[in-house]
Order: sequence, then structure tokens, then C-alpha cells
Amino acid sequence: MYRRITVFVLLTLTLAKDVQDTEELPAHKRQSVQYSTLVGPSFVEASLHAAAFAPLGKTAHLTCSVKNLHNYTVSWVRARDIHLLTAGETTYTSDKRFVSVNPGRGDKWMLRIHHIRPSDAGIYLCQVSVSPPISTPVHLQVTEARAKVTPGRDVYLKAGSRVVLVCEVSGCPYPALPSWYKGHELQDGIDIVEGHLQTSTAGSTFDHSISVSPTNLPSTIRNENYRSSQQSTTVDDEKTAVDSSSELMTSPDTMTSSSSGISIELPVVTATLTRPKASAKHSGVYTCTNTCTDPVNITLHVLTGDEETAAMQHPSGSSPGPSGLDRESKRKFIFCLALSLFTAVSTSTFFT
Repeated sequence: MYRRITVFVLLTLTLAKDVQDTEELPAHKRQSVQYSTLVGPSFVEASLHAAAFAPLGKTAHLTCSVKNLHNYTVSWVRARDIHLLTAGETTYTSDKRFVSVNPGRGDKWMLRIHHIRPSDAGIYLCQVSVSPPISTPVHLQVTEARAKVTPGRDVYLKAGSRVVLVCEVSGCPYPALPSWYKGHELQDGIDIVEGHLQTSTAGSTFDHSISVSPTNLPSTIRNENYRSSQQSTTVDDEKTAVDSSSELMTSPDTMTSSSSGISIELPVVTATLTRPKASAKHSGVYTCTNTCTDPVNITLHVLTGDEETAAMQHPSGSSPGPSGLDRESKRKFIFCLALSLFTAVSTSTFFT
């Protein structure tokens, strides 16, 4: 009996303090506080945060905004395996790349995923622990930020031809700022063109009714081997260089668009280095640098006189030289000698 009276008194004092604190507020704030205690949590700007993308190996930021959270908890759940990642700002997975933060203790809750892998792509649920729980999906797309140079990694041009070197950087979520260097010298006269490629999250499914609490759930994340390939081409005339750069700028093939699902625009930037007439001084190694990927090199060979003739006879750019001719002659001699011996032995055996 005494315990019940004590609990009743404590509740009465707490309620009286809350009423007193509310009465001390201005009229418009009192109304806001009273209204907020009657309205449960809800998501704000859910469509704005419904999609996110991050380049491979970087950090992804997934955001959801919750209004009137009160004492409820915001959790992040990976939808594909219903895996609880975080609750509040506590991580509940053994993979410590996942971190939940509540900047400034405001409405926004952010899930950070460090060192993004291809297997991290998919749908994540921002969930509030009301009864029944409410959630909103965020679709994460992992992109490969890449830099591609055209017309190739080794370029052969005749003296007097027009030099056109193109560097394309795609999939970078922040300004790529591509630049061309020759050796350590920054090149001027660069033409920068910015655009976007559109990709869609169509085909993904999720269940809003998923409810997860901090329990012993699987904590492993499947790793997928990721391989990237880079193609290189070699050209020896101005026409091929110009045609290749035109195709690069008008026929992007790294992203696709769709009429359904959530569309995400991925930035694409091209930096074009042009020189009206190639001369011997333009020969050398050119490097395309940017803020998103490793540098990419092009070696430019400007051919004059005998070099031009040799390059036309050997498009690969390597001259056989005297030793090369000797080796070829030796091969032919050995082949002919072997054929003669075989013929002689066969004839002798036949007559015997």
C-alpha cells in the first residue's frame, strides 16, 4: 500500500512539473508542445531521401528525417536479410563499417557505410519503434567512379596533325574537377563539358511491415569479388582520334534509364585537351587527374621523317631492328633445313 501511494505521489509531482514548465512557455510554444505530445512520429521528406548512391570504396550516407520522435528509437535495417544494423546510435552488427549518427540531435538520422562494397547495394529501412513499427525505404546504389581516356593509352600522330585527348570521369557524386598534366606541368586550353547519365532503381522490392529489434541476428555480410577492366587502343592518324572522341561523348554505355523506379542522375564530366598542330615538343606522357579516381595516363608519340615511315610499317610502334631481322631469317633457314632433311630421309626410305 505504501509503495502505491509513493508511485502516485511521484507521478503527480512529475505531471505538475510538466504543466508548470509548459505554462512558463509563450502561448504559441505551449500549443506546439501540447500538439506534439498527441501526434506520434512521422517521416519528413521521405521521397527526397528515398535514393542514394556512393562510389565504390567511398562512404555512403543514407538519411531519413523523423518528426515528433519523443522517446522512440530509430533503427536501420538491411532489407534483403532483415538484418538489424543500428538502433539509436548503437551498432548491432559485427561489421563496424555501419555507423548511425544523429547530427545536432535534430530530426535527421543518418546511416554511414564506410568503404562501400558492391554487396552493400540494395534497400535499407529506416524504422521507428512505435507499435506497430513504421519504416521508410532508402535505396542505395553502388557506383564505380571511373576515368576513361580516348583515343587510347598509346597514341601515334603524324607531325602537323591535330591533337585531341579526351578524359571522361563518370559516377563521381561530388565535383570530379578533371585536369590534364604533361609531366608535372598543368596544361591550359582544356574544354570541360558537364552532363548527367540517368539510372533507375526499378525492379527492387521491399516490405514496409518488417519489424526488427536488437536481438541475436546474423551479422555477416557477403563479400563479392569485384573486378574492373580497362581497354586501350592505339591510333596512328588524326581521323581515328577525332572519331573516337566523338563516339565517347555521344554514346555513354555505363548507365541505363528506366521509366519506372527511382531515377538517379549520375554526373559525367569530360575534359578535352586540344592542340592544333602536333610537333615533337608535344610528345610525352599526359596524365588525367581528378578528385574521384586514380590518375590515367596517355603516351603521345609525334612522328617525323623516318619515324613516320617505320610507324606506318609497324602500327604497334615497335621497330624490329637488325636483331629482329636476323631472328626472322634464322627461323626461315631452320624451317627450310628441317624440310630438306625430312624430304631426303623420306626419299631414301622409299627407294630402299
